[in-house]
Amino acid sequence: MVIALGCAWRWPHWWLLQQAELARQRLLLEAHAAKRLQLQALAPARVALADAQQRLQAARWRLAADGDMSDLLEQFAASGQAHGLRIEQVDVGAAQQQPGYWQTPIDVRVVGPYAGLRPWLDDWLGQMRLLRSETLQLTPVEGSPGALRLDMRVQAYRADEPLAAPAGLADWPARAQAQPVRVDPFSRSALGNAQVDLANLPLTQMQMVGFLRRGASQEALLAAAGRLHRVRAGDRLGQEDGVVQHVGEHQVQVLERVLLEGEPRERLVTLALARRVATEARQDDETAVDTDDSRPVAQPVVRRSAPSG
Repeated sequence: MVIALGCAWRWPHWWLLQQAELARQRLLLEAHAAKRLQLQALAPARVALADAQQRLQAARWRLAADGDMSDLLEQFAASGQAHGLRIEQVDVGAAQQQPGYWQTPIDVRVVGPYAGLRPWLDDWLGQMRLLRSETLQLTPVEGSPGALRLDMRVQAYRADEPLAAPAGLADWPARAQAQPVRVDPFSRSALGNAQVDLANLPLTQMQMVGFLRRGASQEALLAAAGRLHRVRAGDRLGQEDGVVQHVGEHQVQVLERVLLEGEPRERLVTLALARRVATEARQDDETAVDTDDSRPVAQPVVRRSAPSG
């Protein structure tokens, strides 16, 4: 009876403790469910964070592209020699520490023709290693017609710690092959060079309006894009990589290279002189030139021969 009376007296207290524990259990289960939802919501963010960290490491590795300053200067000298340039000066400044990387200024002076300087800049500044040009100045070289002196300051970078090569390095796209420079904008004859405009126009938009002879040199006058252009043998015409083969008094013959059924073929195109309207003398040592007037003209006379092969 004593035990029964003691249990009856303690039972309400035990029941209250049990209810409190059940309530605390319910709160823990609800908190656990909420945290599980938060964890599920953080999963995409974790994937994005991991991807951002990989891209950041790849970008930091690209600062120097796993090379040091000696490798950069060796590549600089090799690329300059490959494009026929003369390196007059290379000054490497003191490296400056920035948050997460080092920055080194380099002052260079290179001499050569524009046709060599332009692709060299594409090759050297467009490499995988990060190089940023701050100043660039072109000046003509006295006593060397066609030569230019390029003064440039470049900032080179490297990470502040060794980094492994990115896993996706092999998947990075390769650079397209640089196209050769056909026109030198710093040449005095660049404004009168037919290649500036005519190399990008179809032959059907060109009209032969005159012929000009100076000694053994023969030139044709072509009207295109609202201007008159002097054309001689060897100049490029048209969008099919055409080259002027012969200039006569009444016609211009252009050899085009076209693709037929996947194979390169040659085709001879003739621009004929449609009519003669006026006569103009250009210089004392030139013969008369037949030119067209400003009135509308008919469709240019273009004759194409059958492709060879």
